[in-house]
Amino acid sequence: MKNIFTEHPKKVNETYLQHMWQAIKFSAKLEWLAFCVFIHAIFPFWNEFTASDGIKKLNDFMQKRRKKAVGCSHCNRNDGTCGCGKKPYDCHYMKNRRNKND
Repeated sequence: MKNIFTEHPKKVNETYLQHMWQAIKFSAKLEWLAFCVFIHAIFPFWNEFTASDGIKKLNDFMQKRRKKAVGCSHCNRNDGTCGCGKKPYDCHYMKNRRNKND
């Protein structure tokens, strides 16, 4: 029987509790950045780059986690291979996707 609470965490090689903790930490960081933007709105000379730098760091962290945990995102395989049997960086689909994002 499918467990909707563990299906996604398993895809990223985490337990439910590990995934919950990562999500809570990510949420707390986003809340902090939102507060910094609020302060910046009132005092534009404070936190000039805090939010943009923080969001970039969070995005970089999430992208690295995704690449490490999930092999090829278009086929949702988490064994480090693509549906075509190649490593994610050799997959024709992933190459085309990366080129579009550059």
